[in-house]
Order: sequence, then C-alpha cells, then structure tokens
Amino acid sequence: MFSMKEKKLYSSAIIPDKLYVQRDADRKLKEVILRMSKPAYISVARQMGKTNLLIQTKRELQNETNRYVYIDITNKFETAQDCFRYIVNQILNSNEELEAFQEAKKQIESLRQTSTNNATEEYQNEIREILKKHKGNLVVFLDEVDDLRKHAFSDDIFGQIRKTYFINETYPVLKRITYVLSGVIDPEKLIKTKENSPFNIAIPIYLEDFNQTEFYELINKSELVLENEIKEYIYDWLQGNPRMSFEILSLIEDEFIAGNEINIAVVNKAINDFYLTNFKNPPIDHIRDLIKHNTDVRKALIKLKNGQIEELTDEIINKFYLFGITASKTKKENLKIKNKVIELSLSNDWLDKIELEKKGYYDFGNEKIKQGLFLEGIQLLKEYLQNEPKGSFSQLAKHDIGKAYYEIGLYELSNQYLVEKPIDKDTSSELYYWQLFYTGANYLKIGQFEKAMSYFEEIINEANIAQVVINAMVNKGELLINSPIKYESQEIENIYLKAIKYISEKSEKISEQEKLLSLIYYRLGEHYLKDKEKSNNAVSILEKGLQYATNENLAIFYLLIDSNYDKDKAKRTELYDNLSKLIIEKQIRFGKSEEAIIPEFNELQLFLILSNLLEFNLKENFNLLIEYSLSVVYDNSLQDYELLYKTSVFAINSNNLKVGKELMHKVINFNDVDAKILKYCYQVLGILEYNAKNISESLKYLSKYVQLFKENENFNEELQGIDFNAFNTLLDYYREKKEYEKSFEIAKIIEKYFDENLNYENKANSIVILFFIMDYYAFIGDKINATDYGKKILSLVDIVKPVLNELSYVDKKGIEHIEKQTKSLLRNFEQVKSIEPIQVEREPGRNEFVKVKYKDGRELVTKYKKVIEDIKKGECRIINN
Repeated sequence: MFSMKEKKLYSSAIIPDKLYVQRDADRKLKEVILRMSKPAYISVARQMGKTNLLIQTKRELQNETNRYVYIDITNKFETAQDCFRYIVNQILNSNEELEAFQEAKKQIESLRQTSTNNATEEYQNEIREILKKHKGNLVVFLDEVDDLRKHAFSDDIFGQIRKTYFINETYPVLKRITYVLSGVIDPEKLIKTKENSPFNIAIPIYLEDFNQTEFYELINKSELVLENEIKEYIYDWLQGNPRMSFEILSLIEDEFIAGNEINIAVVNKAINDFYLTNFKNPPIDHIRDLIKHNTDVRKALIKLKNGQIEELTDEIINKFYLFGITASKTKKENLKIKNKVIELSLSNDWLDKIELEKKGYYDFGNEKIKQGLFLEGIQLLKEYLQNEPKGSFSQLAKHDIGKAYYEIGLYELSNQYLVEKPIDKDTSSELYYWQLFYTGANYLKIGQFEKAMSYFEEIINEANIAQVVINAMVNKGELLINSPIKYESQEIENIYLKAIKYISEKSEKISEQEKLLSLIYYRLGEHYLKDKEKSNNAVSILEKGLQYATNENLAIFYLLIDSNYDKDKAKRTELYDNLSKLIIEKQIRFGKSEEAIIPEFNELQLFLILSNLLEFNLKENFNLLIEYSLSVVYDNSLQDYELLYKTSVFAINSNNLKVGKELMHKVINFNDVDAKILKYCYQVLGILEYNAKNISESLKYLSKYVQLFKENENFNEELQGIDFNAFNTLLDYYREKKEYEKSFEIAKIIEKYFDENLNYENKANSIVILFFIMDYYAFIGDKINATDYGKKILSLVDIVKPVLNELSYVDKKGIEHIEKQTKSLLRNFEQVKSIEPIQVEREPGRNEFVKVKYKDGRELVTKYKKVIEDIKKGECRIINN
C-alpha cells in the first residue's frame, strides 16, 4: 500500500528554504556580517553545504538596503583586471532591478573606456562608486576561492580584499562593504608570496556536520515519520554529514512513499547500495580521489587508523578536515574518521591497493615492515616470491621475511626462511652473519639451546661485523643462564667480561652501547648475587650498570644492590633516600614492556620502595613519592588513599606487618573511602590485632568489617579464606563470652553466601560455621533446624574428606572432631533436652593460650603446656580453644 506522503527530499544543489537546517556556522556568519569589521572565511570540505549556507544567509538578511551577492569564482581569468571586473559585474548584474546599481553601472562602464589605472586601483574605485550610489551595505560572497589561487595574479585579488579593511577610515564608504570567502584551503595560505602580508584578518567559520538535534530537525522538516530507533541508527552511521544525510533520507523517503516498512535492513541496503558498492557518489568519490592523489595524506591516514596520532602534524590534521575525513574541533587525542561510511570507504584494503599500484610487492612489503605492520609486510613479500622471483631480491625477501617473523615472536616460522641461509657470504658478509644471528636467536627462544650455541659461536669466532658479534655474545650469555645444562659459573662470567672488553675495543662500530652495557652489567650483577663467593662483587658491578641504565631500569638496579646490603640499615636507608629522589627528579614512570630482560619500573617496585621508606622512617621521602606517583605515574587516575591501600596490601603480603598496619590505619582515616577497601582494611586489621592479643581493637575492626560485609552483600564477591578467618575470630570471641545468640547472628551473615561453588578449602571452612549454627539450635532446643544443619555438615564432610590432606589451611583434626560430635548429636538427639554449646576440639600449640575448667568449678586462662598433664589426668578440660 502506497503512502500519501508527498516527496520532499529531491536531489538538488540548492536546498529549499523550508528544508534548510540552521547550524552554529549560520549564527556565527550572521554575527560577522552584521559587524562589518572583518571578512569571514568559511573553511570546510566540499559537499558540506557551504554554498547553501551562503545562499540561505542571503535569503534571510537581504533587503533593498542590505544587498548580498553570491559569486562563484571558479571562472578562468587571464588577468587580475578580468577577475576584478567579473566581481564588479556580478555585483551590478545581480542588483540590476535597483536604480542605484543601474546608475553605478552606467558610470563604471563609462570610466572603463578611458581608465588608465592598474587593476587594483580600478577595482577600488569601482566599488567606491557603487557604494556612493547605493546607500546601504554590500556583502560579497566569494565561493571556491582556493580555485582562484592557481592564477599567478591571485595575491593581487586577496591583497585588495585585505586592504579594504585597512583603508576604510580614509574612504568611509568602504565601511559598508564586507566579504565572505569560502574554500578548502587554510586562509593564511591564500596569499602565496611570503613577502606580502598573509590573509590573516579573516574570522574563521567552521561548518560542522549536523548534531543529533539538527539531524532530527531535517527529518521533521521532510515530514518523514521514523521510529526513534531508526533515526538513531541512521545518525550512528552518518554522524550528521549533511550531504549523506540528505541522500540517504531521500532514498528512505522513497521506500516510505512506496509503502515499505522502514527498518534497519532497509537503512543498511540504502547505505550499502548508494555509498559502499562502487564508491562513486559524493562526497565519498571526492574524498577517495583526494586521498589517492596525495601521498602525505594517505600515509597520515594509515597512521590515524593505526592509532599513531601523536605522529600527525597540525598541517595534516587540518587537511583531514578540509578533505572531509575528520571534524574540525576534535582534540588531537580524540581524532578519528568522522563516520562509518567514510571509514569503510577508506578501508585498509583499498589503501593497500593504492600503495601496491605505486610500488612493487617487495618495496611495499618492506615499507609495511618498517611501519611495524609485520604480518602485512610478510604477506606482500610472499606475494613477491610467488609473482616476481627473478634476481637476488628473492633471497633478500626470504631474509626479510625471516627477520620479520622473529620480530613478532614467530620463531619457528622465522627459521623456516633463515636456516637455509638464503644470503651467502659472497653476496653480503654482513647479511650472512645477521641471518646466523636471527637463526640462533630463534633457537634460543624456542629452547633449542645447543643449536643456538653453534650459531652464536660461529659469529663470535668468525665474524668481523662488530654489531652482530656483540649481539651474539650477549645472547650467548642469555643461553648460558637459561639453559637446562648447568654451565660453570666462570663460563657465564667470562662471556660477559669478554663482551664488556669487546665494546671498549670496538666502541665506534657498535650502536646502542648503553643499552648493551646496562644489560651486561645487570646480568653479571645478578649472577654474582647468586654466587656466595662473588656476591661481594655484585654491588660494584651493579653500580657500573647504573651508569648506563635507562630511567625505567634504575629502580631494579637499586633494589638488587639493596638485596646485598642485608642488615646494614644505614646503607639501606641511604639507598632508598637516593632512589626515591631520583624517581621524582627524573620523572620516572611505569615501563611499558612486561617482557624486558631488565625489569622496567613497575607497580610492585613502587610498593616495595614506599614500604621501605616507611620502614626506615623516611617519611618526608614517602610523602613526596606518594604525591609524585599520584600526579605523574598514575596521571591523577588514583585517589591518595587507594595508593596507600595498594601499598599496604603489598606490605602485608610481604610479611611487613608493621608497615602494612600503619598504612591501613592511614587509609581508614580518610573521608569517602571506597567501601570495599574499607571492608578489607577492617578485616585485616581485626585479624592482625587479634593475633597481637589486642582483643578490644580487634573486636572494633572486625565488627565494622562484618557490618560492611552485610550491608553490601560482600560486594557480590566470592568468599575467601580470610573471610572465614575473620568471622571465626569473632565467633570464638562471642562464644567464649557465652554470648551465643550474638555468635549465631554473625554466623548467619556469612552462611548466606555458602553454595556449591565454594572451593574445597572454603567448603571445609564452612563446616565450622555450620557447626556453630547447629550447636546454637541444639542449645535452644530447636531440634528440627539442628538436625537439618547436622545433615548439611555430614554431607560436606563426605565431600571434603577425600581431599582433606591436600588442603593447606584447614584444621583437619577439628573437622574430624566436628564430624564425630555431629554424628553423636544426631544419634542421641531424642534424649537431649538442654545442650551446652559444643566446643570444637583441636590440639593447641604448646605456647597457645587456652581456657580450662577444673572439676571444682575453677576456670583458668593459661598456656596449653602448663595444663597438659592435668588434662590427661582428667582434672580439667578445655572449654575454649
């Protein structure tokens, strides 16, 4: 069924007034025109609507007093006078219905018959003559001005326009004329001759794509009825590009009039058929043509697509905008292709085809490799081997493929091209030995150490290319260290000492010496640290390495030196004082490589340094390093309490409990601390204080922990062993105090999170909690619940029993005792009327404090070793363990 809607969106160069959508550029252009003090320059890509902007402005502002003249300046002119006269003629002819312009025309035609003035003087006089006759304002739109620039005389035209705004005090009538220029070139480049003043007085106006509101306004004006989902989908594709929006909405309008449902499939078909099939419709055809014929922009576009934005110059970014590829106001770091249609039109495959047309497979393949696009480069070189295998380049291609595979870590594939030694010594001695090096390095990487050794030895013994020899020495050192064959300590030492000497002798022929020496001294120092007899040499070697270390490597050298200071507190204090200052002074950030042989500065190193600064009471250094790390290392992405928390966790995991506690106390005193972090801090502090016998402090922290645990439903996290530890600590405390109901309430909080997904360790831990709950129900005489929990306990015991000996942190005897007690309780339940809470029995440590009750009723808290004999004799029993 056909729709009764009338077609509105006809393809037309000039948009009707009723369909025109105002943008920010419309408002700015009117402001500049009404001030009449400077020219405007509309900088925009083609087919973005600049002509319609000028015409619409004329529609809105023109009246008998204020005249607007639109002039397309793409005509061919022989001289500057031809151009100036064309502009004047267009002004006169477009206003021929007005008497003032008729009179001016007669006067100007008469003057031209006898004029001896040069072109610029004649033009200036003619404009003044028009303004003498016409008492209102005159606005001249000059469109496509970049086309005028190809003429030798263009500087005269733009210079005269510029001059108008500087001589209007001398000739006041010129205050009533202003110019609006538009083009796809930077206005400051309009004047070609550097000796002349640049055209830098224009106010730039950028004509952007429709925003979403403006795009919806176009839909409304077209009276096209679309679902919001469809509107959003089209906008997502086109991002408001005016020409594309008009064309696609016109096609959709046709479908709507034909009575077809407008859905996503219809939109996709319209876009694919019109823009992405043959790429011949504007503005895509124009954008692709510009890129095809501009090498600089094409290469820059590849960088943009690869995320190498920092390598793009401002000039290239401006060209992206003027070519219609990107928006104008985008910050450099957010730069991207402006919509999906353009992005798909400028695909990598299409760009590669262009490059391949202009170069061969071999050159283009190596260019890709140099850009870091190794797989693409490899594929092109393989194409070269298949299609152009003539001459020595085929051997070079195999060498280049093998090297490229090495660079991306495909070592076995690399050797498929290198082991046959495609380059012989006669062709190139240097490339021959380099291919040996990469072959050996590949074998080293895949763990075939003996094969690797043969290649390194051949290079070291025969080659005279210094760079490849030193690389072979360093890699031989790596082989000796990492090989499963235990090489003599002296052999490892010798290869690195030999490498140091070789660099000294061949320094002028070796590049990246500092990098090599840093690695050599690092490995040698590390090696000495492992050798008790030579550990005293480690510090001096590592200190030499510090002279060559990069900023990212400085910390690890200091930390290795620290490991040799052992208990020399004064030296360690001085070391961390210097290291923390160096990090700040050199603005050291975290390294980017996680696989570097020398570990780069990383988060764990930072935590260790911060922990030791507190350990050695270097509090000022600590505070300065915290401040620096937050602002520079973490780039303000971390709150101060978060960094302290991370460091505290590291300290506690490193068994530096003193520093860990100190930092956690700092964390909990901050305002607005993340609740999850608070939960963990209270949990750990509670356990640490309990172990230190600070029971009241422990109780305070653990209670806060349980409260956060309950309020936030454990933050939807899985239970951990430390959760059971914290809860059991509280449960033991309240049971000891005979506050059984309180103990029961706490047990029920954690029980909520018991499920079949608990690991074996935590299943075993949950048995203890469930036992306490069963015990409470039995104590209050609730036989039904007590029985249910007893069955749960025995079921879990059956599950964990087979793996009980493999569980590291489970009280195995306690589990066995719980099983025995539970079975006894269930067996005798009918005869039990009131049950004292059952105590979980386990064998205490000899120095562990226990509470015992003697037959005469006395209760005593003392060390277990002091009451062992009384317990064995039956004189007393443990009532809390």
